[in-house]
Formats: sequence, C-alpha cells, structure tokens
Amino acid sequence: MTPTFAPTIKWARAFLWAQGRDDLAERLPNDSCWPQIGQAVRDGLVPAEIVEGATQALIASGNGWACYCYCRYVQDLPEVRAALIASGNGWACYCYCLNVQDLPEVRAALIASGDGRACYYYCLNVQDHRDVRAVAERAGYTV
Repeated sequence: MTPTFAPTIKWARAFLWAQGRDDLAERLPNDSCWPQIGQAVRDGLVPAEIVEGATQALIASGNGWACYCYCRYVQDLPEVRAALIASGNGWACYCYCLNVQDLPEVRAALIASGDGRACYYYCLNVQDHRDVRAVAERAGYTV
C-alpha cells in the first residue's frame, strides 16, 4: 500500500519502502529536499516506475505547493501543472510563473485564487498585467 502523500522526506522513504526499494530509501539523507530529489531523478538514480508512482500520489494529493516544487525541481509535467492549477494555491501559482514559466493558464489560476499578495509580487517580479494588478489592488496592495 502506498502511503498518503505528504511532501516530506519521511513520506519519500515510506513510499520507497512500500515499493520494495529499501536501497533507495536508505540513500535519502535526512536533510534532502526538492533540489536533491530532482537531481537524483534527472541522474537516473530513481527508476521510472518509482517516479511515476510518486508523481501519481502527488497529483492525487492536490497539494499545490508540492506540485509547484515538483514542476520546478523534478520535471514540469502538464498533469502536475493541472493539479497545481486545480489546487487554487495563489502563492504556488505565482512561484510557478516566476521560477518555471509564465503560462496564461497558471496566471488565470493566480487571479482566480484572489491572493492579493501573490498577485502583487507577480506584478513586481514577473509582469504587470492589468487583470493581476486589479486583484492586488482590491486586496490593498499598490503596484
């Protein structure tokens, strides 16, 4: 049985143990985080079926912040991006636009989130779109 997704090293180890990959679980240092995990995946140290299973658990979780981290540090997959968008997490959408790619569908999710602070930072650091600025200003932020 696959453990319910949580964006932690503890979850990653439990997932690997559940997949019978004790060898990989033991190689994850306690202080590992997204960049190290992403590098291990890109280096081919994690088998494709393990990556696929973990990706599906992430998508099913609906955790917007973890979806953003996955897209930034592991791989930018359309299905993970769709889960990010569906999460409604404005801050994660802003970070995606800033650090991965400024896509119209992610920007629309940012606007729909109503997160004025995230919209304010988007206008400052990504691009000053009128519709994004309107959300920031409604929340009391002056761009």
